Amino acid sequence: MSKNVLLVMLEFDNWTQARAWSYTGAYAFHDGLIENGHRCTLLPALWGRDPGAADSYLRHAPTLLDGETFDEAWVWCVHTRYDEAFWHWLKQVAPVRVGVVMESLSVSEAEATEFPQFAQRKLEVFDQLRHCTHALVADELDAPTITEELGIPATWNVVMVPERFVRFDEAPDVPQAAFIGNKYGPRKPYLEDPALAPLLTRPHLPERDTDLPARFDQLHAEARTMLLSDTPSRADLDAFTTGLRALREALFVLHLDGIRMGFANVNLPSMLRAYAGRVTESMAAATPAVSWLPEDRADCARLFAAAKEIVLFDSPESLRSQLERLRDEPVWRNELATAARNTLLVRHTSRIRMRQYQTWIETGTAPDFFSDIGYKPDVEESRYYRHFFAEVPSWSRPTPNGDERARWEKIQQLVEYSAPAAGHSREIVEIGCGRGWLANLLRDYGKVLGTEPVGDVIAHARKLFPDLDFLTGSAEVLHFLGHAGRYDLLVCSEVIEHVPYAYKDVFARGLVGLVKPGGHLILTTPRKDIYDQWTAQYGKPQQPTEDWLTEAELQTLFENEGCTTLRLERAFLLDIYQIVLFQRTAKPQ
Repeated sequence: MSKNVLLVMLEFDNWTQARAWSYTGAYAFHDGLIENGHRCTLLPALWGRDPGAADSYLRHAPTLLDGETFDEAWVWCVHTRYDEAFWHWLKQVAPVRVGVVMESLSVSEAEATEFPQFAQRKLEVFDQLRHCTHALVADELDAPTITEELGIPATWNVVMVPERFVRFDEAPDVPQAAFIGNKYGPRKPYLEDPALAPLLTRPHLPERDTDLPARFDQLHAEARTMLLSDTPSRADLDAFTTGLRALREALFVLHLDGIRMGFANVNLPSMLRAYAGRVTESMAAATPAVSWLPEDRADCARLFAAAKEIVLFDSPESLRSQLERLRDEPVWRNELATAARNTLLVRHTSRIRMRQYQTWIETGTAPDFFSDIGYKPDVEESRYYRHFFAEVPSWSRPTPNGDERARWEKIQQLVEYSAPAAGHSREIVEIGCGRGWLANLLRDYGKVLGTEPVGDVIAHARKLFPDLDFLTGSAEVLHFLGHAGRYDLLVCSEVIEHVPYAYKDVFARGLVGLVKPGGHLILTTPRKDIYDQWTAQYGKPQQPTEDWLTEAELQTLFENEGCTTLRLERAFLLDIYQIVLFQRTAKPQ
C-alpha cells in the first residue's frame, strides 16, 4: 500500500559543512521510499538554524503543508533542533514518527574532551525521541537502550545505497589507497604514521573542479532570501527540495569518483561505532573497502565476509600490511570488489532496506541484514555472464541474434494470443532478462520490468536500453518487495534449465505467484527429449548449470502449481526450444 511520508531531514546550508553529510545517510531514504511506490515530501531541518526563526522551514511547516496529513514522518535527531511548537504540529499530522539517529549515542571521555559539544548527545537525542513512536539507530547497541529507557521500538540501521549508483568497473589500478574524511582523535595515529604515507592519500576530490559546491550554496542563499521576504508556498518548498536533491545526487556521483582515486578506500576509526557510509559507498564504487571494526559490535562484524568482501585492520601496522597486499594483488582487488557488490545488491540497496523498515513499522519484525534476498551469483558466475552477455558480440548487442529471433517469433505469437481486451495495457515482467533484448521487444505489449540476478549483466542492459526499467534480482526479490499477484504476463526465457533439479518446483512456484489469477506465463527452455542428439551434434552447453526438462516435465511442473497449459511451440535447430504458454487458474498448492 502506497504511503504518504514526510522526511524531516538534516541538511546544511553551505557545502563546506554539508560535504561530510553523505547522500547515503539521508537522501537514500527518500530514494528507497520512492522505489517502493510511496510519496515523499522533504522538509529540511537546517543545522544551526533556530526552529522558530523566520528563515526556518520548520517554522513555516504548518503553513507550507496546511491541510496535509502523512502516514509517517521520519525525523533526523542528531545535529538538529526542534521546538515544542514543531512537535505539537507534527503529532497532529503524522501518527507514526520515526526518529533517525545517524551517530553513536555513547561518547568516550577522550571524545568528549576533544568535542565538548557531543558530551550531552544522548540526553539531547533522547529529548527528541520522546516525541517519536519508533527509533532507527546507527549503532547496534543503542537500539536496546532506547527501547528499555524510552519504551519505543528501536532497531539498527545499516547504511544502504540506491542501486542506480552501483558501478561495475574493474577495481581501480592506481598507486595509493584513498582516505576521504577529517583528521581527528583516533585517526591521527594512522594519518601521522610515516610508514603509511606512501600508501595512503587524501585525494583532491573531483567536486572541487566543478561549480556544484557554489551552486549548492547559492540555492540555499536564494531559499533563505525567499523565506525572509515572503510567505513561502508549497510550490516554493517543492522547487527548493527538487533542486537540492538534484545537486546532492550530482555531488554524490562525484564522491564515488573520488573514492575511485585510490586502489582501495579506507574507513579509519571514528566516533560512530559501526561501518560508516564510506564502506558501502566504496562497494558501490567498485573499490575494495578497507575498514576498522568497532569493538563489541557483533552484528557489524557479520555484515561482510573478511578478506572476501571487506578488508579489516586494527592498527597502523595491520593497515599497512593489508594495503601493501591490495596494491600488489590486482586479482584479489577485483574479487573483493565483485563479491562485495553482489552482496550489496541482494542485501543493502535502498529499495530492499526501506521495504525492511516498512515491514518493521507494520509488524515489529526487525530487518534481517545477513541473508541474501534471492539468488546471489558468486564471483565466477558474475565474470562468466558478464563476458557472455556484455562482451561476446553475438550475445551482447541490442538486437536478437538468429537463435533469439527464432524464439521471439514464437513468443510473440503467444503474447498476442494471450492479449487481453483492446486498450488494456499489461503489466509484464521478464525473469532472467539478461541484456534486455526481449524486454525491449515486449514493451510494445505493456509496461515491462526486466529482472536478472547478475548485476554485471543488468548494468549492460541499462546501457543498451536506458529508458527501460531493470532490477537486479530474482523472483524472490519481487516477492519480498510485495509484487505477488501483480503481473498480467510473466516471461522467462532460457532460465529454468539453469536452476538445479532439486529447486525447480520452488522456482516455478515463485514465478506463478507473481502472476495475477487468470494471467499468463511464457516459458522457453531446451527440450531434454533431444539432449543426447543435441550434444552429439553441437557439443555440451557451457553454462555452469544445465539441468534440462522434457516437455512433459515442464508442463507437469507448472500444472502442479495451478496453471493450465494453453499452447506448446517449438523453435530453432532440432526444435531444441519448447515454448509454452500457461495460464494461472488456481493458487499454487
